[in-house]
Amino acid sequence: MRAVVLKKYVYNESAFVERQLPSDGKIVVSVGAKVRSFDKLGECIYSERSQDFSYEGELVKSEGELVYSDDVIWAKKKGPFGSVVGRAPFSGVIVDVDDEKKTYKLERKPRDFTLISGVPGVVEDIVAGKSVLVKTKALEISGVGGKGSDSSGEIVVIGSYGSEPADFSELGDLSGKIIACGVLSPYLYSKAKLFGVSGFIAGSVSYSLYKDLDVRGDVPVVVLEGFGQIPMNPFVFDYLKGIASRFVVINPGSGKAIIYETRPLAWVDNSAEIYADVLEGQVVQVFAHEAFGLFGTVLGAEKGRVKVDVWDLKKTVPFLPGCVGIVLSRGTLPAPL
Repeated sequence: MRAVVLKKYVYNESAFVERQLPSDGKIVVSVGAKVRSFDKLGECIYSERSQDFSYEGELVKSEGELVYSDDVIWAKKKGPFGSVVGRAPFSGVIVDVDDEKKTYKLERKPRDFTLISGVPGVVEDIVAGKSVLVKTKALEISGVGGKGSDSSGEIVVIGSYGSEPADFSELGDLSGKIIACGVLSPYLYSKAKLFGVSGFIAGSVSYSLYKDLDVRGDVPVVVLEGFGQIPMNPFVFDYLKGIASRFVVINPGSGKAIIYETRPLAWVDNSAEIYADVLEGQVVQVFAHEAFGLFGTVLGAEKGRVKVDVWDLKKTVPFLPGCVGIVLSRGTLPAPL
């Protein structure tokens, strides 16, 4: 009996990471240069795009005034004692106020931007004033999709592999960090800019949130497992916890998280097989309706079905071989409790 091999985790000794300036600027390294994770590659003056907003009631800030993230911009009386307020989602200058249409723009102030490598390696190629291609060794974790621009930062893991974290307001300074979590909730995403988060690696998100990410803001997201309440692979979650504070790169366009590693990991199988024999001890991901996206261990096969110990269901379920994908073909790690 055979099943498809899911190439979700690949160790690449010749991984290429493209680092781009957000606007035209200056590249300060040369082809062939050796770089470390925090080495400077380039610089530019950068102003993120302005955004249009509408308001109710009256503006409490003036056109041309600088406001900071979470400042109250407008207020509307509600009842004899209450009021509704609108807050700035990011810092910027209020421009183009239209009192008739009750709209305004929030224009971000230009700032100095420094492009760093994100991974150790060798500069392979350069596009003058725009980008640098770095050759490195890395674990590439492939997900089902992503939204936003490439980003990088130290990784911080919150919550558990299978649930929504309650909050991250007590975790200290998260500015510039990449947050890894089991399930990314709309609430957490809405707070990301307030805390300066650079990106998310999530096991899953609701499809409604994923669909609206482009209009919700610029914080990039890589989704590893799917949409809804699908937990992250516990092996991967524990691995990310084990490398907390390491610098990682996310590439939402390809749905990948790229993590520098000097050597292959024991649980990553780099075989070229597309299909493989189903064997006892393998770790699989299930794509049948009753356990969609969940992970488990193969216990055996009989009567044309694969018997899987589905970890989050805490029971053994038989599946057709076409409904499972082999994730860890060596099965070298014990199933999580």
